[in-house]
Amino acid sequence: MIAVENYGAGDILVIRPADGAETILLPFTKAVVPIVDIAGGALVVVPPGDDAEPAAAEVAQKNNQDRGRR
Repeated sequence: MIAVENYGAGDILVIRPADGAETILLPFTKAVVPIVDIAGGALVVVPPGDDAEPAAAEVAQKNNQDRGRR
């Protein structure tokens, strides 16, 4: 992620993919960003229409919960 912008209709994540592809703009909503780990400095982003990512989001959420129990 390279920035969070707001043009009046809500926050937008500006993401530059590691493979050098074009910059992606995604809404900063619970559906697209289900996990915000402030202490860890990380976000879990589930791009719309990406069927593989919900499983990754679930794993990240479980890891965050486990981290909180320590």
